[in-house]
Amino acid sequence: MSEAANKEKQNWIRQGWSDFKKIFSSDGDKKKKRKWLVLIICIVIVALFILYRQVLEFHHYQAVASTENNASEAIDYASFGNLIIRYGNDGASAIATDNTTVWEETFEMENPIISVRNNYFAIADQKGKTIVIMNRDGFCQQISTDLPIQKIDVSDIGSVAVLMQDEGSISYLGLYSLSGKKTAEGTLHFGNSGYPLALAISEDGVNLALSVLDIKDGQSKSSVNFYNFAHAPAEGKDNQVASFSYDNTVIPEISYGTGTKLVAFGDDKIISFQGGADPQEKNVLELEGTVRSIVHNEDRIGLLYDQGDDGDGSTLVLYDYDGSEKQHYSINGLYTNVGLLENGEVYLVQEKNLAIYRKYGRIKFTGSADTPFYTIMSQGKGMHYVFVREGKTEQVRLSLF
Repeated sequence: MSEAANKEKQNWIRQGWSDFKKIFSSDGDKKKKRKWLVLIICIVIVALFILYRQVLEFHHYQAVASTENNASEAIDYASFGNLIIRYGNDGASAIATDNTTVWEETFEMENPIISVRNNYFAIADQKGKTIVIMNRDGFCQQISTDLPIQKIDVSDIGSVAVLMQDEGSISYLGLYSLSGKKTAEGTLHFGNSGYPLALAISEDGVNLALSVLDIKDGQSKSSVNFYNFAHAPAEGKDNQVASFSYDNTVIPEISYGTGTKLVAFGDDKIISFQGGADPQEKNVLELEGTVRSIVHNEDRIGLLYDQGDDGDGSTLVLYDYDGSEKQHYSINGLYTNVGLLENGEVYLVQEKNLAIYRKYGRIKFTGSADTPFYTIMSQGKGMHYVFVREGKTEQVRLSLF
């Protein structure tokens, strides 16, 4: 290479280096442009990562921690905020999401049933006379009723509504405060054919609803009766403020949401109501198919439908307490139970099979285990859950492999 050519090459290299330094210098607009470029690239990467996590489907999970729970058919589970309530004939315990036992309480019940609200839950001995009220710290109150218990429902202030029945055909309604004091009671006369099916109390403990089935001449009719206990009734009156009847319908479940919103779950329709001292029917949703499972919390209602003869899947529809549809899921596979997670997701269980769907309808996880699933909880992190299943409670993280 000639000296002139070599000099020209050196000049070209120096010029290139000079231009390179100018591009990445800390002066003027070039520095601002470079910062904006780096920021835009970072934003795109984060957006792509979030999108990736929103559409990715997982089929495996890794157990971060696991404890044996020695579960049997006599043990049941319920979610209570960030705690798992494990209860049976001998007592109840609260388990944190890290598998540690927060507290244990002992009692003796033949057939324990549970009612859960935000701040309190109650366990009662169905056909017995004992109710235990508890919260996140454990035991609060034990109540002894005068008659055998049929149904209970707990309010968000710890008061309990109790439906009782003696050996005859007359039912009795009782309200108990958190202190254990009986604050209201009444005898419910429905005739020989009337039978109360479901009970619900509002979160403030003031309003109560009762579903009653009446069968005459082979025809069924259900009534939803409303009671208000804000004030003592006028002389000669009771606390009932309204009643709504529905022919050829059976309403086995009713539930209060926030405020005075109530939903009645019939075998052929879902009816929403609103109002305390003057309740009104707000919406009637006719069901178009067989409902396999119903789930609800304070603001959402979930109905799991059979897909019918043309498919082997299911359909899950979420509504609010006004009866408006909020989300529609087409479910692959057959599941018998559905649950609502605190992070807005839903899960479906069929024995050893589990599916988790994201809040906006996309599937997140499908998989199976070697023992049946009981209940699922989210841990507030996108891929972290608690799986309570026969034999063990696991903290898990969803994984691709």
